[in-house]
Amino acid sequence: MGYLDFLDLVLSEELAVRDDRRFRQGLRLSRLPHHKTLDEYDFSFQPELDPRKVKDLATLSFVEGKANAALLGPPGVGKTHIAIALAVAACRAGYSI
Repeated sequence: MGYLDFLDLVLSEELAVRDDRRFRQGLRLSRLPHHKTLDEYDFSFQPELDPRKVKDLATLSFVEGKANAALLGPPGVGKTHIAIALAVAACRAGYSI
């Protein structure tokens, strides 16, 4: 391995470590009650919920457009899980939550 390849490898690793540290610090500061992802959400539990709409929210385009997202529904359908998963995704993308 040449010097430039080695330097590229070291700098890439340093950047990955910094990104991971920033993500973990953001989650810690967010004080979310728990950390969930959309991959963990069971769409079969709530068949009326369209997975495409949730996946569209997961793109975080509403954040870029400075818009709000409202999650409405009766208790126990997973609104909190989806909201926390979106917050975690936003933190992963580098947004301040």
